[in-house]
Amino acid sequence: MLRRPDGTFNRNLAEFLDRKVTANANPVDGVFSFDVIIDRATGLLCRIYRQATAIPVQPSYMQLEQPLSSDVVVPVIVFFHGGSFAQLLC
Repeated sequence: MLRRPDGTFNRNLAEFLDRKVTANANPVDGVFSFDVIIDRATGLLCRIYRQATAIPVQPSYMQLEQPLSSDVVVPVIVFFHGGSFAQLLC
């Protein structure tokens, strides 16, 4: 994004495109990810990231959907992606 001298902004068309990165079941830097569909009609999903070293064998998708035991502590980070809607209203 480039700010013009008059205070307006010059945005590239690429900024308005929805760039999607797929989940990666192969660990990268000790982390793997998978998507959980919350509402199929609206396409709402949640991406889960898990530490690969905590699980000795690569789990199946069915194993990933099982709840963790109550003695396992994992960090939780919530990120809401605003996309162009948030950018255009700023």
